[in-house]
Amino acid sequence: MIIDDGYTEDFQQFRLRRFIKSERDTFNELLAAEKLLVARHMLSTHITDPDGDRVSLGLVPQEVAEAVINNPAEFSDRKNLISGMRLLLKNPLLAIRTCSTCKEWWFDPDTNKIVRVGGQNLRRPDHAITMCQTERGCDKGTPESPLSFSFRNQKAFNHWQQWRFVGCPCPNDAIVRMNWMWFESIRENHGLRKARN
Repeated sequence: MIIDDGYTEDFQQFRLRRFIKSERDTFNELLAAEKLLVARHMLSTHITDPDGDRVSLGLVPQEVAEAVINNPAEFSDRKNLISGMRLLLKNPLLAIRTCSTCKEWWFDPDTNKIVRVGGQNLRRPDHAITMCQTERGCDKGTPESPLSFSFRNQKAFNHWQQWRFVGCPCPNDAIVRMNWMWFESIRENHGLRKARN
């Protein structure tokens, strides 16, 4: 099964989902307890062919298995997911604006809309600095270090938005569960709780 949430990666001729810390800990415990068949099964659930069908681990090169186990971007992905969701809730128009758009057009900092003069959008003059270059800075961060969603986390957010009212389509996936937990937690902490009967 291919989950279209930004966290399914193409790696060589395979598709994979990397372990997160809780899965890595479980996997290492299985290895330490010499429960190799269970560990192999766990690993196999994270690797598919390009069509999303499971692949026999005997056909999987070691570097693919190591890619599943190692997840060097795990904590930076989570940090970005949290900052992106907070920015989206605090200032949705700024969250969806690209840095290149900000460099091109003059924005009103109060409305987050392009300033219009004589019915025309006002271009930012070449000498005018952007908000991120001021002492106050920009809530979105900078082009080099944005606080808005990365491409991966924007896809995770879209996945959550598409499925959250009907239920999680893949509740056994640890990444989906973790991301949904963060989205819901931040949404509730922002004061957007669901009405409960």
